[in-house]
Amino acid sequence: MKRFVIDVVGLCLLVTLVISAYVYTVRSALIASHLSALLEMPVEVGEVRLGWDRVVIEDLRIPNKRKNLLDYTFQAPTVELGIHPWDLLRTRPVIEDVEIANPVFGIDMYESGGSDNNWQEIINTLLSDDTGVYWQYRVKRVVLHDIEIHACNSYLCQRLIKPEPIDALTVHDEVGMPGRRAIAQVARAIME
Repeated sequence: MKRFVIDVVGLCLLVTLVISAYVYTVRSALIASHLSALLEMPVEVGEVRLGWDRVVIEDLRIPNKRKNLLDYTFQAPTVELGIHPWDLLRTRPVIEDVEIANPVFGIDMYESGGSDNNWQEIINTLLSDDTGVYWQYRVKRVVLHDIEIHACNSYLCQRLIKPEPIDALTVHDEVGMPGRRAIAQVARAIME
């Protein structure tokens, strides 16, 4: 009986190790596919590092759908999520804070007034209820540092408009807002 228990425990540890190794090696692809499903557009992720209380995503990029001077709708060298990796296994994890340093927002205005643009499409997608994303989470605080905005009018996209950088932007909710709504609120704040 003792031998049987040792074999079962050993098998469980081996299965856990194999699953952990798989998740560890494909973590960039998992995050990229989740964000792609959330935004309904392709998302590129460079590397993902897991720490005890932080998850760091490097080289996060959303390519611009239109081919013009804007290569990316969004790009950030690092995105830090304040969450314990084991909390990601919960059905509704809470991300305490998201810190994004040096993000670049590319605003592609489809018409001369600028009210119809690539970010408005993203906001509409995030606020619609028909997306098939299955992973629900809440975000308490989002902080962006040294924000750059590049804007381009599709009719006259011969040069980029680059307003002054924004030092910092914070979106905060003590209870925690759904992840989709947090992204939409940041996008709205940038657009304003």
